[in-house]
Amino acid sequence: MPDARLEERHARKAAMGLERALELARANYQPPDEDVRETAALFAAAVPLTAVNLPLLLLAAGPQVARAVKVEARRLAASRLDPGGAGPASSVLTVREAARIAGVSCQAIRAAAAADRFAGARKDPVTGVWQIPAAALEVWMEERNAA
Repeated sequence: MPDARLEERHARKAAMGLERALELARANYQPPDEDVRETAALFAAAVPLTAVNLPLLLLAAGPQVARAVKVEARRLAASRLDPGGAGPASSVLTVREAARIAGVSCQAIRAAAAADRFAGARKDPVTGVWQIPAAALEVWMEERNAA
């Protein structure tokens, strides 16, 4: 059998699907079995930035995996906001990406953007989609933590 690997986008969708299945199982008072817990741990490790927003997936994966995934997600988010300017920090983020990195809701990011809290952020006049500079997000996060 060939070695099958999922692309990250497929792993994200599968992790979100597993989260929904865990919600249904929880509603029916069915705890996850060992195979589900192992699968949850694999997906959580594969897509940590997605997994940190899927509480039942992390619960099923176990406390040690959950801690490791949260640490990795913080590391990935910090590397995304690298002030060196050579990498992703010079990029523009979507509302969803900014919310994931900042650990807030998409609505909070949109409200902050509408209140002109992100220097250089712009809203596309046709699509209404916000484009948020990563550096501006970093400044906003520091201001929020200082308050």
